Amino acid sequence: LIRLKKKSIFLNGGTIGESKKYISRKDNEVFFNKDQAYQELNLLITEVHKKLWQSDTNRQNKLFYTEMLLFALADTKIVEDILKKVNLKIGK
Repeated sequence: LIRLKKKSIFLNGGTIGESKKYISRKDNEVFFNKDQAYQELNLLITEVHKKLWQSDTNRQNKLFYTEMLLFALADTKIVEDILKKVNLKIGK
């Protein structure tokens, strides 16, 4: 889905079949590397956690509450968001 959203990057600057590494090179422009993605995820969860539990002293130091909440929401909210926003037309 991310590649479809960013298709202009994949279609810009060459032909997809021109080399075996074409998709891999374009992926490097679109996606974070694993280490950077993990760091970004941790920063995001930490910031959400601080705002979410600022008035709940029992949960302020327990990051797993926010992680569990985000994973629980992901199953429904992300799928719902995709279904609302994705339009697929095959052919001309």
